[in-house]
Amino acid sequence: MVKIPENVKKVALEAIKKKTFALGTADKKGHPNAVPVACFQYPAVMDDDKFVIIHNYFDKTIKNLQENPFASLTFWDPETREGYQVKGPVEIKSSGDFYERITSEIRAKRPDLPLKSVIILRIEEIYNIKPGLEAGKRIG
Repeated sequence: MVKIPENVKKVALEAIKKKTFALGTADKKGHPNAVPVACFQYPAVMDDDKFVIIHNYFDKTIKNLQENPFASLTFWDPETREGYQVKGPVEIKSSGDFYERITSEIRAKRPDLPLKSVIILRIEEIYNIKPGLEAGKRIG
């Protein structure tokens, strides 16, 4: 796994506030799917090498992750244009202590959300997406 650098975490925190995240998946045949994701403090960095994403309304996305458990999470700050893409395998949790802890935090603020599962994306690759000469370069 790749440890998420502090500058990447900083942009992720801004992206959480500004709701500028997109989650990319593919089915077992390689057909791509990308959706915006945002829910309070989630997506969020966990343990310096993972992101936690909440599944409330995913359809194709969750089917893709069940068939092909890899994803790409892209986030950016529209003001600075700094952004990153992280990629890696996912784990889907819909029960257990971790699921209960995360969903109880959210239910306290938004009891109307379905909270179907919690997706843990383990970071194996990080890429710069800021426009310029470094765009597309792997940084982790």
